[in-house]
Amino acid sequence: MPGRSGGVEISQLDRALDEVFDQAVVYHAHTDYMRDYEVVLYATADLNRSGVRVRAGG
Repeated sequence: MPGRSGGVEISQLDRALDEVFDQAVVYHAHTDYMRDYEVVLYATADLNRSGVRVRAGG
């Protein structure tokens, strides 16, 4: 089916990956049953995008 990758719309996947473009990939590999591919990311909040204020110091 055009525009789909398994059960996910490709445009939806593109948007999700754009949000974590400059973050750390912690792990990636095929799942144990080899049908899917798993990507684990470590993403931090960006003050400009999320509006979350970061407190300096401990």
